[in-house]
Formats: sequence, C-alpha cells, structure tokens
Amino acid sequence: MTVSKKFYVDIISRIESALSFAPGSAAEAVRLVDTYLLGGEAASADPCAMLAFNMIRPELDKAMLRSRRARERAQLRKKAKAVQAVCECTPANGVSGIRISRQERRAIARRAEKERRRREKNGPVLKQHRTVRGVS
Repeated sequence: MTVSKKFYVDIISRIESALSFAPGSAAEAVRLVDTYLLGGEAASADPCAMLAFNMIRPELDKAMLRSRRARERAQLRKKAKAVQAVCECTPANGVSGIRISRQERRAIARRAEKERRRREKNGPVLKQHRTVRGVS
C-alpha cells in the first residue's frame, strides 16, 4: 500500500460517511481511491463518486509523498544499521569489539543519502580507466 493503513481507513470511512445516501457512489469512490493508489487512472461516470474523489485527491497525493519519504528514511536507517554491524568487530584475542559513535554513524548515513541523491539525479558514474604512456 502506498499510504499508511490509518490514513486509508480514515479516507474510506469519510467517503462512506459522506456518501451514505448513495451506497453505489460510495463503493465507486472507494474503487477510484484504490485505483489511484495503485497508480492507475481514476475515472468514473458517477458524478457523486468523482466529486468525492476529487475532494480528497490532494490529501492522497500528500499522503503518498509522506509514505514514500518514510520508506526512504527507513531504508537509510537499515543501511546505517548494516554499516554499524560491519564496523563492530571482535579481535582474535577476545577483547570486546570497537563501536563507532552515533556521530560517525550519522555522517555515514549522510554520505549514503548524498550519494543516493547524486545517483538519482545523474545516474550511475562509470569509472574511467587511465592509460599509462606506452601501456594500454
């Protein structure tokens, strides 16, 4: 789902409440919301359903954006946690492992986010091989 369950339940209950006089239109409006959330075109011949959908569409857009950003932040936290796990080590002599500080973990996460944004903007960068004179 592209929005939170809480938001989805709230939207559906608001539609059903607003269109309680026309259950067919309420069902059509719910179908429009579901289609839109799955990335499809929201179109209907039912004017009541279209009115209800168009009234909540800006909220749907905001919620979808919020959810996408939350997923990105969760992915960054997961990467930072993986980096922390790699940085923790136990030497062969049995001495406890070395841990990096929160500040260092945040710096690593910031660099990862900066790199992700660069790749998103420019695409992957291919390394260029240098040639030495006389050797290719």
